[in-house]
Amino acid sequence: MVERRDIAIASTRIVTGLIGLAVGVVAVGAAIALPWPSVTVEPAAVTISPTASEQQRVCAGPLLSLADDATQATAAASFGSASVVSAAGDSQVTSVELDAPRNPRFDRDGGPTLLSAPPIGEAGALAGSQSQVAATETVAGFAAAACAEALDEAWLVAGATDVGRTSLIVLSNPTSVAATVSLELFGENGPIDAPGTSAILVPAGQQVVLPLAGFAPNVRTPVVHVVSEGGRVAANLQHTVIRGLTPGGVELAGPSALPAENVVIPGVVLSANTADTGEDHTHDLEDSHPVIRLLAPDADAQVTVDITAESSGAVTSLELDLTAGQSLDVPLDGLTTGGHTITVRSSEPIVAAARTAVTLQNAPDFAWHAATEPLLDDAPFVVAEGPSPVLHLTNPGSTDVTVEVVPGEGAERSIVVPANGAASVSVSAEESYVLEGVAGLHASVGYLSPATSSSFALQPPGPLEAPVRVYTH
Repeated sequence: MVERRDIAIASTRIVTGLIGLAVGVVAVGAAIALPWPSVTVEPAAVTISPTASEQQRVCAGPLLSLADDATQATAAASFGSASVVSAAGDSQVTSVELDAPRNPRFDRDGGPTLLSAPPIGEAGALAGSQSQVAATETVAGFAAAACAEALDEAWLVAGATDVGRTSLIVLSNPTSVAATVSLELFGENGPIDAPGTSAILVPAGQQVVLPLAGFAPNVRTPVVHVVSEGGRVAANLQHTVIRGLTPGGVELAGPSALPAENVVIPGVVLSANTADTGEDHTHDLEDSHPVIRLLAPDADAQVTVDITAESSGAVTSLELDLTAGQSLDVPLDGLTTGGHTITVRSSEPIVAAARTAVTLQNAPDFAWHAATEPLLDDAPFVVAEGPSPVLHLTNPGSTDVTVEVVPGEGAERSIVVPANGAASVSVSAEESYVLEGVAGLHASVGYLSPATSSSFALQPPGPLEAPVRVYTH
């Protein structure tokens, strides 16, 4: 039989346990209610500048024409040499020709040029550009282009393959490793699925030229996305026009800025004979009328296009809807003669470029103006030989910016680029310059005469030339 004393002891222990448990619960609750001490530790990090290697830029080489030899209908042959200029501050620039084995006139006219400079001074100090005048029965006009870095991705927003128009994709591999290139193609009817657009081999130290019509015939508004694995390539697109028996111009277009929701195209210059005439050009997109080409590669987009005149600051705006994967040429109506900046704001990432023209009788020509990436604080550039070169600067920021234009020889100049505005200044052909204080600005160099037109973008150096921030464990 259980004694009363044992029952009393057990009851006392149970009560004591319950009281202890209650106290514990209250203590935990109070601890939760009280603010916990916080400890913040910044991750250890160090900025490392990798062992410097040579700076390199690739010039596309001479202009090309197809089917000069009836036995090689797809072979692209040069018909003259390009004039190349370069500079790298106080460093010596080395020039080496890459091989162009499929150009039957390579030995005579030369090929793409690899520019190299020692790893001395600031990253991105090397700059170069090229130009060439064409005057044959099938190709006529003037084309200038920047010598660019080889990259693993590029968007070529230019060209056409409908009747009278030829577009050549020019891929130059300056590296010591073969590049395997894939092309993603878009047109006015959407993405273009064509055989032969993947696993395109560009051997080390060589150039490969691909007629765009072989992949996308009869396309009025092509956009080409170039992706390279292994070696990197410098990509350009040569666009030529012939109207009947009359050559209608030539341009060597470089890559546009990567897809983004905000895109800037500086230095879009309209000549007096192609400025607005008051006519409706909505359904008349001949090469003689200025247009902007837009593509939203991945998703439908709502787009606002602002065209701002450099001289007056007057703004013309367009509201557009883009269908994913369908490129669109939009006529630029209501504009006056002179320079303009085109700014595109989109709900989804897009790529863009603009085309302008001169239409002097018997000597028409046109230019492609690529969208640009914002510059770093300093930006070197070199002006290739050509008519009346002009530097165009655009400031998308909210405050005025004073830019120093420092030539290789002669006195420097100061230019005020107004907030949300643009400015331009004449520069000298075959001269090198450094722009100081241009962080966040956009720039291009344009050429214009009554019979010729061309343009090339000033792009910042790629990430391979920048220091790397490393977080340690």
